[in-house]
Amino acid sequence: MNNELSLVAEMLNNPSIITSIDIDSEWFESPQQKMIVEALTRLRGVNYTTEQVYREMRSIDLFSAGTVDDLETLKGLAPQLGIERELARQIHNAYLDRKLHTASTNYAQTLSKTDGDKLQRLLEEKREINHIKSDGRLDVAFAEFCDSLDRPSNAMTTNKPLDDFLGGGITGGKLIVLAGRPATGKGHPNWLEIPTPKGKVRFGDLKPNDYVFDQHGKPTKVVGVYPRGTLKTFEVTLKDGRKTIVDEDHIWSVYTSKGNLKEITTKEIFETGTHRVDVNGKKHARYSIPLNGPVEYNPQNESAIDPYLIGVYLGDGCSSERPLTISGCDEFVFIKIAEITNTKPKKLSSKNYSWVFELKEHKKNKKYLQTKDVFSNIPEIVRYSHLKEIPEYLMTSSISERLELLRGLFDTDGSAYISKNSPYVKYSTTSRKMAYQVRELLFSIGYENKIRKDERGKNICYEISVLAEVSKLSELFKTPTKKNVLLECDHKFRKKFNRSIISEIREVGYEEVTCISVENKDQLYLCNDFIVTHNTAFALNIMYELFTKNNDVACDFFTFEMGQNELMTRLVSKVTNINSLLFVGKDKLSPDNKVKAREAYEAMKRSFDMRVFTSEYSNLNDIKYAIKKRIGDKRYVAFVDYAGLITVNDARKNERQVMNEVTRELKKLTTDYGITIILLAQLSRAVEQRQDKRPMLSDLKESGSLEQDANVTLLLSADEKDSRKIRCDVAKNREGMTGIAPFIFDKKHMDFSIDFDEWRG
Repeated sequence: MNNELSLVAEMLNNPSIITSIDIDSEWFESPQQKMIVEALTRLRGVNYTTEQVYREMRSIDLFSAGTVDDLETLKGLAPQLGIERELARQIHNAYLDRKLHTASTNYAQTLSKTDGDKLQRLLEEKREINHIKSDGRLDVAFAEFCDSLDRPSNAMTTNKPLDDFLGGGITGGKLIVLAGRPATGKGHPNWLEIPTPKGKVRFGDLKPNDYVFDQHGKPTKVVGVYPRGTLKTFEVTLKDGRKTIVDEDHIWSVYTSKGNLKEITTKEIFETGTHRVDVNGKKHARYSIPLNGPVEYNPQNESAIDPYLIGVYLGDGCSSERPLTISGCDEFVFIKIAEITNTKPKKLSSKNYSWVFELKEHKKNKKYLQTKDVFSNIPEIVRYSHLKEIPEYLMTSSISERLELLRGLFDTDGSAYISKNSPYVKYSTTSRKMAYQVRELLFSIGYENKIRKDERGKNICYEISVLAEVSKLSELFKTPTKKNVLLECDHKFRKKFNRSIISEIREVGYEEVTCISVENKDQLYLCNDFIVTHNTAFALNIMYELFTKNNDVACDFFTFEMGQNELMTRLVSKVTNINSLLFVGKDKLSPDNKVKAREAYEAMKRSFDMRVFTSEYSNLNDIKYAIKKRIGDKRYVAFVDYAGLITVNDARKNERQVMNEVTRELKKLTTDYGITIILLAQLSRAVEQRQDKRPMLSDLKESGSLEQDANVTLLLSADEKDSRKIRCDVAKNREGMTGIAPFIFDKKHMDFSIDFDEWRG
């Protein structure tokens, strides 16, 4: 009986094998054995029976599952020799031989770097599984111990309080877990839909590498998605009527009185209130947020019908007439439609304002352009006025197409006038759906607007008022009749149209909330209705201390939430003492500071043996491969930020299983190669419910394997009364003391310094 049959037979007899040995169904060459192993993997942790295995096999492939009797027969063939681990190694070895043959053939044909790297990883994996293990005797260990007694300490110093607990500094062969409370971020309920380049998506369905829109309407990559459980939520209402729902830790970028942006949480807005009252009793809004720029959707195709024509027909088209008929008194509009359709505009009668469009060449006795010939593919616009709606594909079309559509709508059902030397632009319709579609289109192009329902007449009318500078208002029209009214107005606005005022905030209960981080520098993105919203520093400080206080040190930083320059900006801020917020917009930096920043960056690049790997290295195998390539004569430390964003190849594993594999493999790297890995993690929100807000080992968010596999666990927390004071709690230390190392955090300059008063006292 071959190895595959023997191992499968053993696993059918002993359910504990699948949990105690790392086995992958992909290793098996036989399709039948592959299916059985996949079924057993699904039942991992269950004391399964043959019938349960058979049911799982039928769910995988009904026609190839065989029978229960086949499984019972195979189960009876188990040799039960207790060599399951060796059988798994041999099967894995044979699988790698097959993969290596394919990979080496591909590399010989292409000589590409991708194929070369893949071949190198497979060779490394094969060397690893065939590594000859120790026989357990102490002779070699004793010789190494005696030799180490005469060698000077190999510890790498960082900050004195921390070094004292770690026995003089960081030494090789350790997995250090550094955990802190999750940074406040941008949390929304999972059900909330937000605009993305591909259309609207539920917030809870977002994944890393998806795209949302930044403040300026440009696509920005989602680099982190963090489910946060059930949290208190608030409904935030803007002055223009838009609303969104966020958690209390959601970060908003709001304008200060000087026109700069600062960050503030929902909780702070709720506690301070949205308005202040002056000495005269007049209310003034406290907070306003940036208005979004035109949103750049990713339409699959251009509109087959001119959007301006669609807008004009939605505004003044007559759905009861067979010929394309548009009513109005602005000849410019009819001439424009005739140009688009290559026809001649003709007024039906001097007694009304209806226009038709005569074909230049009559077809099949048809004299006029027919409505059905133009709009056969979009029947939703050929309806009575109160039922009309904009075709969905135009809602996510290009900026130019959306603007042309709006111009058609405003040239017909829009109005522009001056009252008391102030310009006004409004749009009216009896279709409720179309009113809110027009409102959404305006927001998507960066126009603030309000909606009002008028029920005084026979039919309900919806009126939209557009708020913008005169030059921007005029862009909503093609017809000179309305456009010139606005351009001739010399009104000077005091209102700033680059922001939206927060007018109301209220609690709305508890919701399942997810938080995301995005790739752009200001960390802003557009949520629903196009509303703009927003432990690494400590790890960077440790790395900086390693380089400046020790020789022959090499460090790598794996960051899955930032780009290389975003990470380096924090180090530059620390080294140069330049306020980190000034780097958000480089135009805020003085010429001297730009020179200092450039020189500091270049000096670190030249003198620090450091590499920064971003989200493209978030797979565990890629991290291992990069670390192994870097190991050399220097003392090596890898920082991985953070554990929850690392992926593995087996997509069937749940979060706990993934974390177990991550910590196990990283721990193995530290012991096999004598290196140090500092793995960043998050603490659960349970710490916030505790009265003293002090974290404990049980607060480690991802799984118990973080605590189990770590040599040292550091828990960061801020003082409740003074957020600058940071406690670094050495909660676990296998080879030294535990206790609290106190620090002062300067957020502006991303710098941690020792709190000597606390340390001495």
